[in-house]
Amino acid sequence: MRLTEKKSVEKYLQEVRKEFKAGRVLEDLLETSAVESVEEVKKACPDFLKAAVSYIKLAEVKVQQGYIPTQAGLVCDSYEERKQLQRTFTLDDMQKIKVFYPDWWLSGYELFIYHLMEALFDASLMIEQGAERKFRELVTLYRSFKRVEEVDGWYFAIYEKSVLFINTLSGKIFSLKKSRVTKFISDEGIKEITRENEKGDIFYYLVLNKGRKIPLMKNQNLTDIWHLETRLKDFKKQYQNVVLKDYDLETKTPAVQFPSHIIILLARFGINPVKHLILKDSLITCDHLNMVPSQNGINNLEMVTRKDNLLRAKSKDVNIKKCVYSYNLGAFWEFIEGSFKMARSEVRMRKDIMTEYWTPILKEKAAEEILLAV
Repeated sequence: MRLTEKKSVEKYLQEVRKEFKAGRVLEDLLETSAVESVEEVKKACPDFLKAAVSYIKLAEVKVQQGYIPTQAGLVCDSYEERKQLQRTFTLDDMQKIKVFYPDWWLSGYELFIYHLMEALFDASLMIEQGAERKFRELVTLYRSFKRVEEVDGWYFAIYEKSVLFINTLSGKIFSLKKSRVTKFISDEGIKEITRENEKGDIFYYLVLNKGRKIPLMKNQNLTDIWHLETRLKDFKKQYQNVVLKDYDLETKTPAVQFPSHIIILLARFGINPVKHLILKDSLITCDHLNMVPSQNGINNLEMVTRKDNLLRAKSKDVNIKKCVYSYNLGAFWEFIEGSFKMARSEVRMRKDIMTEYWTPILKEKAAEEILLAV
């Protein structure tokens, strides 16, 4: 399910749970997909499709039994079905890659592999510990982004009392440093970030709830209240991490933190692609092309399958390595998002046509039979 700007996270989760409780996820996948798309995926990725069906069916059963995963931030072993997804999800030949780059321009409801990926993420929200919480936090951050109009790829962002400046081209993220400023924020709370033109100078201000204005930037120059985020998530691998909120000892509320590269990708690609990267055992991950995890410039980052990330680094097969280096899922997600914007008027008509095609077939066969039939 695609999250739109108008849809709240609560509404999104309600719709997902309702769909899984009804046990119609696979049927809905078929009814929103062209038969050509389904057949291509069946031929190119049979093992992955089988694992995907098992994972979705597991989530449906769990939801129907009333299962609700804990959101306390605990780390637990993944289900065997999810591990099987990771083992089978790879784009290591051109037939699989083609599934993610169809020859036609979508009309919103034509690409089965996209809807399958969305259904798998939704399933994870229903059964994986901490998944819903991380998703809510990422959406909260994303919806606070304010673009710096004068420079492409610069953003301000807010998470409760944390304020960030993000430069996607350099991959650098700054946070507020001055104790006096952070005290004002703690006492008064944040209202918004505004852009103002004052006698030819362009200012960006942090506006607090009592009206206090704190200058963040003047004419593309940050003020002196910022410091560069360089904290490491993993000292061995040198991944940088941004802590948006510390662990609360009294309420035992988990800390809110994201790797720097996730925040950079969020600014560049938006919530629907990047939500797929937030889980401990996500199917998609971020590859640093120069193999230096501390260098998070957008041109050094690519979204790839978790298995292909290992193949890029370790595979000795020249042909496989050539394939897994020849795609970037970020381009796929951009293609999808652009399709939805371009084809709004056609979406309903196309969906009705495909539903009409699949309805009589689904009366005779279960969706999993259709999907797994050779």
